[in-house]
Amino acid sequence: MTNKGHALAREELVRALTAYTGIATADGAPDGSTIIDANLDGRNDFITEKTIIIMSGPAAYEDKGAQSFVSAHPATITLQGTGFSAQIVAGTIYRILNISSVEIDVANIKTVVDAIKTQTDKIATKMLFSMDFWSDPQKEIVVTGAQTTPGLPSVTVGDLPDG
Repeated sequence: MTNKGHALAREELVRALTAYTGIATADGAPDGSTIIDANLDGRNDFITEKTIIIMSGPAAYEDKGAQSFVSAHPATITLQGTGFSAQIVAGTIYRILNISSVEIDVANIKTVVDAIKTQTDKIATKMLFSMDFWSDPQKEIVVTGAQTTPGLPSVTVGDLPDG
């Protein structure tokens, strides 16, 4: 049996985090990657990097991060990744929450890591010497005398411990 107190607390939390509740005014992309809401025409971008949760229709209770927002008519929210599991059609109720999604956080971290890698790759070609503290030390190999077998030199390693 579902705990009603828990359900009420969850609903209050969602209500407290909600920045906007809207209704899609036109059908979005068939792959569920966009929401169209003409009521957002001309609004500032308070949406990008926020979490969108669908409240009705086939994708109800799914959430995605908003990748971008275009306020020109008709205002369009483009979602992170593959979008919702169903097309967001006219009349679908949705909420914009004042929190970022995990998808967006991961994408932001990846962007920073890629930038760091690009910079380290640039300086790696300019390095004359580097210290490698993680690899095993290289042993010096001394070749003594002439080769006794064609193709196989006689080699001794003087600095290896006995035993």
